[in-house]
Amino acid sequence: MSGLPPDVGRLRGWWFLFRPYLGWTALLSLCAVWFGVLVALQWDGAGPFFAMLGAAFALWWWLSSRYARAGVAVTGSRQADVHALVRETAGERGLPMPDRIWLDQDTRVIGRVRHGRRELVIGLPVAYVLPRSELTALVAHELSVLATPGSTLAVRLYRRWAAAVERFAYLGGRSCSSQKDAAVQEAFGALGEAIERQADGGLPDAQIAALAVLRLKPIRVDFDIFHTLTLNELTEPVGHRRYAIEDIHDGWRRRVAIRGGYVTGLDVDAEHAVAVGQCHPGLTAAARALVGRLLEVTVPVDAVPVSQLSRRERRLLARMACIDQRWHRRRRWRTFQTAPAEIWRRAATARARRPREAVAKVLGREPADSAEAAEVIRTRPIDVALGWNPDWKAEDIDPDRIRAAFSLDLLEDALLSHRWLRADAAVPDLLRAADGTELDGRELTARAASDSSAYAELLRLLSEA
Repeated sequence: MSGLPPDVGRLRGWWFLFRPYLGWTALLSLCAVWFGVLVALQWDGAGPFFAMLGAAFALWWWLSSRYARAGVAVTGSRQADVHALVRETAGERGLPMPDRIWLDQDTRVIGRVRHGRRELVIGLPVAYVLPRSELTALVAHELSVLATPGSTLAVRLYRRWAAAVERFAYLGGRSCSSQKDAAVQEAFGALGEAIERQADGGLPDAQIAALAVLRLKPIRVDFDIFHTLTLNELTEPVGHRRYAIEDIHDGWRRRVAIRGGYVTGLDVDAEHAVAVGQCHPGLTAAARALVGRLLEVTVPVDAVPVSQLSRRERRLLARMACIDQRWHRRRRWRTFQTAPAEIWRRAATARARRPREAVAKVLGREPADSAEAAEVIRTRPIDVALGWNPDWKAEDIDPDRIRAAFSLDLLEDALLSHRWLRADAAVPDLLRAADGTELDGRELTARAASDSSAYAELLRLLSEA
């Protein structure tokens, strides 16, 4: 590729020095052989046995690490639509196909070299909510990175540089960047910028690519909020059992499709555009042109179809999504729909506790019932908000938003405690009665903040429950 430092081509033959675990495996095998020699000098025939045992263990360890599942494998027969998108993108730009393609749990699209193989990793949350054109732009960028001459070493160095630049850009400047990050940027700066400019320059529409890069941040925040809230709801045991949700990614997709993302009203600001320009020099102008553009998390109509995952694949990604891999131990796997309804009832009660405590501070006593608590929230929202969080400033509080949010907590707790259920367990505020009647709790409480008839309906539901 033109534009890359000439020394990069000479790195092609060094790939074997940088394969993870290979050096350690060779060292372990050598140690096992020497151990066998020493044992042979003392105990005759036992030496070769120990040498073979050690070598076999080292070989098993290397093979298990090399062929470990890094997500859901994408092939022409499995996840055919995703594979077709990658194949078409590579063919249109004259780029080689990666050796492996994975769907994983993260909110990213990244090309990497692992165990000497070029891999393209597409985050499942990204595939769910990015339009086809934006996902194609990210895939094209990463395929271009993987096509770098001397790819194994060059891509590894580039990834270190890109991670350091991203931390530097999004943490607010050099004062927040560690000395190690600064050293990495300086050492690999020429190589990283050359690869990045080459990858950005090959994109047919820089504005679509910049928009895709900008959208990754709200997607990451939105999925993290949903995942954290779900894990919090699963903290307490139900009876003598604890549960884990296996379809966490599909639940998030359904939640976004029904309700939209948690991150709303977020637009591109100048600081964010500058950060993208530092990480992607070739997209600087396009990112600045998008300042003021609203970044919504939605499920587009032209999203690339992702085939239904198997139970094993869903559980694998659910484990990978947790920081603590041991969190799922001794837990029973369930989907959102098959998990015990008691989980969501307890979660609703826990959420309603703090608004009730805030109302109690305002009244100087416990409210008689949920209807009285709702009345106090309606008439004195500022006082209730300050009772809920004394650090807030009265002038910054939106009364209608407080009325809607706190009333929704009370409504959900009241209804779920009286034979109502979630219509979809991944969407907390969409409720269903025993007779099949569905209620949009969010829509009702939002109207009740300013509409007297909707407020009367809210009081009726709270009183009957």
